[in-house]
Amino acid sequence: AAGKYEKIVGQKVISVVNANVVILDLQFANRVEDLLITFNDKEEIIAVDWSTGKSIDQLTHEFFDALNAADYAQARSHFSNFLKAEITPTNIRTAWKALEEAYGPYVRLVDVEIKPGTTLSAPDLAIATVEFADAAQPVFLFFDNNRRIVNVDMLEDDL
Repeated sequence: AAGKYEKIVGQKVISVVNANVVILDLQFANRVEDLLITFNDKEEIIAVDWSTGKSIDQLTHEFFDALNAADYAQARSHFSNFLKAEITPTNIRTAWKALEEAYGPYVRLVDVEIKPGTTLSAPDLAIATVEFADAAQPVFLFFDNNRRIVNVDMLEDDL
């Protein structure tokens, strides 16, 4: 456990299209953790995230479990704050339904292969083999150094 909160030891603001992300470095008794708060252009909070200690493999499974459960807000919680500023749960639902229309209902996540980024600025890549009723498809999830999804892609422009 992080222990008792002590103080803010660092902060920065990153401006992106349609949003500002505030990163607070919070000192706890046992460690420092990052708290990311995203504000839209109306200065309303649209996302709050803690850094995560989960593996990319585990996060990939959680992402597809949420999609399968039609919990698109939970699936979106795995996105970076920058991506959250652009993509809503409704967008995710639309893309997921398009995949299921193209390949049949989701069956299972078959495998996840992790390819670490080679530098701090290079994203880690999870290649998820996703089985649908009619076909298995690779889905590429790109993770930033905070283990948040910064891009989702397929071999075709289905997602």
